[in-house]
Amino acid sequence: MKTISRLVFPVSRLANPVRAAGFRYLLCLMNAGGLVEPAEKQVYPCLGSRLLRIFAHMNHVIDKGMEKKYEVVYICHDVERLGGAALSLMNLIHALREEVHPIVVLPGGAGEAVHDYFVAKGCECLTIPFVLNTTILPCFRTKVKFLPKFVCYHWHNGRLLRRLTTQLSGRPIRLVHSNSSVVTFGYHLARRLGVPHVWHLREFQDRDFGVRPFCGWAELKRKIYRSDAVIAISGAVYRHWQLEHACRAYCMTDAVRPASDVAVCLDKEKYIVFCAAGLTDRKGTHWAVEAFAQSGLAAQGYVLKLIGACNLDYRKRLEALAVQWKVDHAVEFVGFCADVRPYLLRATAFLMCSQDEGLGRVTVEAFFYGCPVVARNSGGTPEFVRHGVNGFLYNNVSECAALLSRMPAQNFARLADEAHRTAVEEFSEEAYARKLRPVYALFL
Repeated sequence: MKTISRLVFPVSRLANPVRAAGFRYLLCLMNAGGLVEPAEKQVYPCLGSRLLRIFAHMNHVIDKGMEKKYEVVYICHDVERLGGAALSLMNLIHALREEVHPIVVLPGGAGEAVHDYFVAKGCECLTIPFVLNTTILPCFRTKVKFLPKFVCYHWHNGRLLRRLTTQLSGRPIRLVHSNSSVVTFGYHLARRLGVPHVWHLREFQDRDFGVRPFCGWAELKRKIYRSDAVIAISGAVYRHWQLEHACRAYCMTDAVRPASDVAVCLDKEKYIVFCAAGLTDRKGTHWAVEAFAQSGLAAQGYVLKLIGACNLDYRKRLEALAVQWKVDHAVEFVGFCADVRPYLLRATAFLMCSQDEGLGRVTVEAFFYGCPVVARNSGGTPEFVRHGVNGFLYNNVSECAALLSRMPAQNFARLADEAHRTAVEEFSEEAYARKLRPVYALFL
């Protein structure tokens, strides 16, 4: 480096003096960092200080540009319990953490599980107690009954919408992203702010939760189709909402875990896991009890662990069913669990019995943790669970029981390897970011 500096300096002097001084001062700066050792330590100190300020300003501008993030508003409908939609939204935000500054709008505030979760993850949260755009499947009597609620819904949400618009109007919002089909709040907010709207469809509504939109199917679909982009979490959800009519529609599976969060445990214990945010008939909890009873695993010392929140009446029904099948000693109610990883790692199998599941987040989690999956052949599940390859599919209770009875003799290693590959390639945050960035690039 010494030789280079001595050779260059004479050449630089042949040019104008200012350029030579600037060049020599750059070498002095390099010398301060120990890179070169020029013969002359100080050249034109006044001009040098000016150059230093210029370089410092340029460095600040570059750093600021590198740190620039776009503000995106996310509408989340979850309140009390961390369901799959809220967890998937967090995975989405984490996948885009380098490009996006998230503003999460929630109907619940501090003290609520979902709000505290997003705050703990470093997200900016705004509490707006909006009402969901859903009601139970109607008959004539329910239509009359819910008419006052319908009017109140529009008045209440309209008032909150005006408040939130005023709150965000001074900020450089680039996009509004609605995280579920059960809330239209984000659609109207985007129109008021004059920014694009992305709608994430995660559910069927009627088939999986037994609800319908307040505004009616035709009106909700009209709003969905008019959004700037629509994302369905599975092909089944895509077809259900007829997204071929939308302006821009994508079928994109959720991110569930980072690719590095893959754990394998082949030392299995004698229990079967059934897991859901809430234990209900639509999640097929009664199917799980019946299939476990018919499999004969209870006589071999196996236990069925039911993980999820459960109201008292439904628990009594399940307990009565277990007594009827004489497996009450082998059915364990674990309750709601925010982290199911310890259970999935050592389970002989994971049992999925949902009537219609848009995707089935916990099923993918079982893939990540090497837990063999026995899943119902419905909804979006058969799109990633391939029978006999990375898991097993069934159509009725008898088939489920037969598969469970053969689980102790299965080769877990082969299933686990293939499940890992599926999880990393299709459901990792890294894979999700690659799929989602082109969509966001259209609007940011």
